[in-house]
This record gives sequence, structure tokens and C-alpha cells, in this order.
Amino acid sequence: MRNILILLALLFSVSAIAQVHAYFMVTTTNTTVILSPNNSAHVIDTINIFISNSSEQQYIQDRAAVNPTIGDWEAALQISGIQEHIINPKLSIHSFTLLPGPLRYTSNGAIAYLTMDYYVNNVTMMSNIGPRKFKYIFNDSVFNFVNTASGEALPQNARLNIIIPKGASLISVYPLPDSPQSNFLGTFDNDTAFSWYLGEPLSKFSFSYVLSESPEQEIVGFFSGIYDAYAILIYLMIIAIAFLIVLYLYNKVSAR
Repeated sequence: MRNILILLALLFSVSAIAQVHAYFMVTTTNTTVILSPNNSAHVIDTINIFISNSSEQQYIQDRAAVNPTIGDWEAALQISGIQEHIINPKLSIHSFTLLPGPLRYTSNGAIAYLTMDYYVNNVTMMSNIGPRKFKYIFNDSVFNFVNTASGEALPQNARLNIIIPKGASLISVYPLPDSPQSNFLGTFDNDTAFSWYLGEPLSKFSFSYVLSESPEQEIVGFFSGIYDAYAILIYLMIIAIAFLIVLYLYNKVSAR
């Protein structure tokens, strides 16, 4: 009987210690890169965090804080791995938002998703290869995953998704995506979303596609280019014309 009581006491102590021990852990990450024709990308980084039972209230309090930064979250949760996975070493990201999701309870704790939404410029490099036809090459220097002895690599718990613009055609990719599967010719038909999730190495990553624009898009792009190049001159001309009209009306009224 005494031995049973001692055993129960030990089990209770272990259980109590487990409840007191608070911890957080990054379990998976999901990075979606939505490419646009202007060489920029809309990135959605989703980080899945496991939260022990005794840490749930702390997460709720941290979530209620006003505009916590990535550094604030890493300090509060005492974990690493909360970071943007697509960055341009020469340019800063913009329109950044961080949204901590609600707790989703499980039998031994809870999970929550931290979602980072932001934009990155110069993720692709564009070249004109024909009338209204453009080739885009992915800039692999924007990856910010894990550095290994062989270079940048995708961790086993990470997923990378790249979405190309509607109407674009993938012409070259390495390593081959884990999804979708290529056809018997090793090419992809009408696919616009590609995913890697089996710990792929990224040190020799290559990804390029072709996009053709319609005549209407070409005309709009032409005039947009003119406007961007001569915006200041256009404003000065408008001001000069407005000044001449006012001067003409003033002289006409004065002549009466």
C-alpha cells in the first residue's frame, strides 16, 4: 500500500511539473510567393506554432498586444524561426502585416498560426524575347530559409509555393516541384502553382517562365512608361497651360 502511495505521489509530481513547464515550438512553415508581371511578389508566410497547456494564457495576452513585431514574438515565445522567408538583400520589404491567429485546442495543448503578409520587389528579372512576349527568371538570392554546408536549403518542416501570373507558361525549373507532377515530356501544362516540401536544396534553384501580353496591355504599358519617364515635364506643361489660360482671361477682363 505504501509503495502504491509513493508511486501515485511521483506520478502527480511529474504531472504537475509538466503542467508548469511552459513552452512554444515552431512545427511547420508555409511560404507562398505570388509573382506579378512587374517583377515584384506578394508573399504570405504562415508559421504553425505548438503551445503547451500552461502557455496558452501567455499566448492570448501576447496576441492582445498592439502591433507586436517579429522580434517581440520571438522574445515572448522564446523561439527562433519567426522570420520572412523571402527578402531582397538590397531592398526592404513593404506593406508588412503580422497577424497572430486564434488558438486551436488539441488534447495536449494548442496550435496557432502566425501569418506574415508583405511585398518584395525584384523577385524576378524580366527580358523581352519577342513581340509582346517576356521571359521572367526567378531571383534565388531572395530565399531566406536555412544555410547548410551546400548552400540554401528548404527545411523538412517547410513548404514553398510559387504562383505565376495567369496565362504564364513555365519553361524551366530545378529542382522539379513535389507538386504538381510533370507530364511524360517533363513539362507542365496550364499549371500556375508549384510546391516544394520534401527538404529540397535551393542552392542551385532555377525557375523561369514566359508571359505574353495582349495588344491592350502593350498600349497601356507604353503610355505608362511615357508617363513615368516624363511625369515632371507633364506636370510643368499642365501648370504652364493653366497659367496661360488664367493670364488670357485676366487680360480679356482688363481690356473691358
